[in-house]
Amino acid sequence: TADKFIPHPFSQDSNARLYKTGDLARYLPDGNIEYLNRIDNQVKLRGFRIELGEIEAVLVQYSEVREAVVIIREDQPGDKRLIAYIVPKTQEIMHSTLRQFLKEKLPDYMVPSAFVELEAMPLTPNGKVDRRAFPAPGQTQEDHKNFVAPQDKLEQQLANLWEKVLHVHPIGRHDNFFERGGHSLLAVTLLAQIEKAFGKGLSMMTIFQAPTIAQFADILREQGYKVTWRALEVIQPQGSRLPLFFIGSTNYAHALAPSLGTEQPVYGLNLFGLQPTDGTTPSLTVEWMARQYIQEIQTVQPEGPYYLCGYCGDAKVAFEIAQQLQAKKQSVALLAFIDVIWGTSSTPFQNHYIRFWRNLLEFGPSYFFYKIREKIKFFQGRLLLRLSKLEKKRHEQTGEALPLQLQHKLLIQSFFEALAHYVPQPYSGSITLFLSYEWRSKDSSVLNQLAAGGVEIYDVPGYHFNLFEIPQVNELGKLLKQCLDRRSIHEPSTLG
Repeated sequence: TADKFIPHPFSQDSNARLYKTGDLARYLPDGNIEYLNRIDNQVKLRGFRIELGEIEAVLVQYSEVREAVVIIREDQPGDKRLIAYIVPKTQEIMHSTLRQFLKEKLPDYMVPSAFVELEAMPLTPNGKVDRRAFPAPGQTQEDHKNFVAPQDKLEQQLANLWEKVLHVHPIGRHDNFFERGGHSLLAVTLLAQIEKAFGKGLSMMTIFQAPTIAQFADILREQGYKVTWRALEVIQPQGSRLPLFFIGSTNYAHALAPSLGTEQPVYGLNLFGLQPTDGTTPSLTVEWMARQYIQEIQTVQPEGPYYLCGYCGDAKVAFEIAQQLQAKKQSVALLAFIDVIWGTSSTPFQNHYIRFWRNLLEFGPSYFFYKIREKIKFFQGRLLLRLSKLEKKRHEQTGEALPLQLQHKLLIQSFFEALAHYVPQPYSGSITLFLSYEWRSKDSSVLNQLAAGGVEIYDVPGYHFNLFEIPQVNELGKLLKQCLDRRSIHEPSTLG
C-alpha cells in the first residue's frame, strides 16, 4: 500500500520506493544501513522524545512488578501525561518507593505521573495488549492511606487551586505537586492562579523549593518572605567525576545527562534564576550573567579545572564564564559549544541561500517543512516579545504590578538584547564545537580567531532544533562523553 511503500527520498529514480518498517535507522558512509531502534513506541512530551519501551524495561526491573505498560493519556485537553499500568507479582506496590526507584534510573521527564495497578493487562482478541482499554488513573489506596487534609482555610484554598490545575482530587497538605502529575508548564499556570487569588506574585523557583501545600502555605504566611533565588539546578548529582555545568535551558541538560553516564555529575544554569524577586526586570549583560553564574558554580566546585557547555546563544555566556574564570587564575579544561557559529553582520545573504538549498538536497522534503515550522515559531516568538513590551507599558501607566509570566518574557527579551551587544574578546584556551548536520557547512572562522588554542569540531546527525531529541541527543551525548573522558584522566577532585 502507498502508506507502507513510500518514495525513496535519496534516489534519483522517481519510481524508487522504500518499505516503511517502523524502525529507526541511518545510512552510513559505506552505503550500509545501521539499525538504531523501533519508533512505534516513541512519543513526544513537552519537547522530549520518549521511548516508552525504555520506561517499561526499567519498571519490570523492580522486584514487585510482573508486567508494565506505559502510555500517554490526555484526559484533560492539552495536558498530556505519562501513565504506567503495572501488574504486581503478589501484593500492592508502594508507589512512592517505585517512583524513587525510577528516579534513580531515568531522567525526571521519563518518570510517569501516575501508576495504576491491574490484575491483568487488557488484551485484544488476537492476544495483544489493548492500549485503548486502560482505565483513567484514580486515587490509590496508598493515596488514601497517606492523605492528610489541609489544616486551615489558606491550605484549603491552595488545595483547591492544586486540584483545579492538576485535575486530581483530593490533594493533601503533604502531596508533592510534581509527584501528583505537575510539570513546569502546569507550574506556570498554578502560579498565575495563586497570584490572581492571593495577590502575591511568586517566582518559578518557589514551586520547586516548596512543592507541597504545607510548604507553600508557610511561604504565603511569612511576612516579607523572599525566595532564595538560585540559577543553579541539579540535573545529575551522582558521580565521581568533576561536574559539567550546562548553560542554557535545563530541559536540554536533562535530555543530555543520561547519555553522559552515571559517573558524570551535571548541573544546569537557568536564566529564570536571575529573575529579581521585587517584580522588576533587570537590564542584563553577558558579563553580569557570567559573574552570577560563577558564584553559583563555585558553591559546588570552588576550584578548577571546570567543564562548561553552552547551546546556541547561551554559548556566549559560557564563553564569558570561561574568560572570567581564567582571569581568576582558574583552569577551564573543557569549553564546549553546541550548534553555534559566531558570524559577522557582513555575512552575504547568498551564503544562507546556498546553504538552504544544499541542505534541502541532502535531507529531502522533510527539511523544507522543518524550516517552515522553525520560521513560524521564530516569528511567533518575536511577536510575543514585542507584545510583552506593549503590555509592560500598559501596566506602568496604570501602576499595576507586572504579572510573573510577563516578567519572564521581559527577562528573555533582555537576554536576547544582551547577546546582541556582547563583544567577545580573544580567549587563550580551546573550544570544542558540536555542529548539527544542518549547520556543519557554516563558517567557523570567527571562533578560530577568538580561540588561541584552536577549535575542535564534531559533526552530530540532526537539525539545529532537534539535537536534544532521541536519537540525536544520544549521539551528541556520546561525543561529549568521549571529550569528557579524555579530560577526566588524573583530574584532581575539587568539589566543595
